[in-house]
Amino acid sequence: MDEALRLLAADDPVGALAALVAAWPDHRDAGLADQIDRLSDHLAKSVAPVPEKRRHAGWLDRFASRQVADLPALMAAIEGTARETKARMDALLELPPDPRTTRGLLAWADRLESTSFGPWGKVWTALFKVAQHAGDPRMAAGLRALVERASASDDGAAYPVYPKLLERIGKCLEKMPPAGPPPPGMDRLIAAVDAATTGRPPRDVYVKAVSLDDRIRDQIYEDPDDDGPIRVWADLLLQAEDPMGTFVTLQLEAERRPLLTKEKALLRKLLEAHRTTLLGPLAPVVDPATAVFRRGILHAAHVRFPTPALRDQLREHPWWRSVRQIVTDPPHLRSGALPNVRRIGMRLVEVPGTETGSLPGELVQHDGQAASWTLLAALAKSRTPLPIEAFCVVVPDTFGDDQLAVLDDLSGLPALRELHLVGGNAWRRPSCPPRPLLSHPAVRALPRLVLDRYPGGHVHKTWETLGRKGREVVLLDPSFSMTIREGATGLDVHVTTTLDMPGVSNHLKQVVGSASGLGKVVVDGPTWAGRDVDRAAEMLAGAAELELPKRKRGT
Repeated sequence: MDEALRLLAADDPVGALAALVAAWPDHRDAGLADQIDRLSDHLAKSVAPVPEKRRHAGWLDRFASRQVADLPALMAAIEGTARETKARMDALLELPPDPRTTRGLLAWADRLESTSFGPWGKVWTALFKVAQHAGDPRMAAGLRALVERASASDDGAAYPVYPKLLERIGKCLEKMPPAGPPPPGMDRLIAAVDAATTGRPPRDVYVKAVSLDDRIRDQIYEDPDDDGPIRVWADLLLQAEDPMGTFVTLQLEAERRPLLTKEKALLRKLLEAHRTTLLGPLAPVVDPATAVFRRGILHAAHVRFPTPALRDQLREHPWWRSVRQIVTDPPHLRSGALPNVRRIGMRLVEVPGTETGSLPGELVQHDGQAASWTLLAALAKSRTPLPIEAFCVVVPDTFGDDQLAVLDDLSGLPALRELHLVGGNAWRRPSCPPRPLLSHPAVRALPRLVLDRYPGGHVHKTWETLGRKGREVVLLDPSFSMTIREGATGLDVHVTTTLDMPGVSNHLKQVVGSASGLGKVVVDGPTWAGRDVDRAAEMLAGAAELELPKRKRGT
């Protein structure tokens, strides 16, 4: 309270507002909430509303800037479709408790226009969470009044869901934090707010902060690999006690050293809690389950444009400049808005030390993890060559000469060095024999080939078809990955597996049987029984170097 009074006396109403909001969780007094609203309403007169055009994207973009004076404008635009409204209410949970959410939420709830427990039921659940988070006694009073009006109305007969909704409101009220005592010095605060708002035109008092934030973001997206702007941004977030500052700092630290277990846990927790904020204006079109962040900005994503309007609004957004790995449509890739994309597909085996490097954390696993053969065909002959280095593509179950012909001309992808083929059933169908595809000159010319969900029985045939010095082949199935490369001392093999020795044995036998000599062989996996370690060591005795899993205790 003293800090807010000092800032008001120093003609810093925005700082005073931030100080009052910070003090709110310690008091939760209706009188304090009223003064916060008064000061906020005065400042809001100089804040532009959320624009009608690209409304949801604009809402998320404005929210991501985290300016304290913006909240009334955000609450005035809280309502959209059920999905949009829920996303906006979920985003409010990322803010510290703030009584200014009360009026906007009550205005929406008071209409009681949407009582279905379909998608709007989830919106009500989100509203209850925000109400309990803010803990404003005025919200509790408003919800009680709403229950009384609805209970006294005859409309309940026409809307049988009302009783269930009113029951849920009652449960929400039971969980509301109790009101706190008024803070000391309320008379002085009321007088100071009067002096700051009465007869004084609102000034654009936070332009400096907004323009500073914009300048830093412009610098970040001008060169996403430049450490300088990112570190300035992280420091400003930390000074503002924004949890995103910790997130960005930890991701920067992860590039310098392995994180501690507790640091990794905190990073995961922050990501789950603030994913919407991190996606910002791109949230409406990015599948959140696929989003990978590096240095606090988007690094990899699967993109879907549900409407032409969203495509027009977001396709050229500068935030795409940080993306290195993506699944999206051809117009987006050709638009020039993705100058740093090097990898197509979400299930690519990483190559540490290359320009694209390895992504932090585990690779995303989801239904849209690979691009379609149609997308490969569309980009292969692109008039403007694209700097794509790796392409993860689904091999169609029905694969014939037309699909094979796509590989005859890859002039639109001159930088391509890795092809990742997701086969599934395609590998097993007579209509898609592996040899014509894997023997194609364009495939054989690539330095790196990944065969995903490839039958283990074809391992030796694969190496006979594909093997050459300097070439690398990776075989994947749900339980293991095997990387085969012609090394200086023979055939180098690296296996990463969750299987025990019997599950790996046949794959290793086939590699051993097809190799003229074994170089370094590494098997990363769970601990094995002692007899299985001995069997593997005997089988791979000809290797120049050998690393096997540890023995289980007592074996």
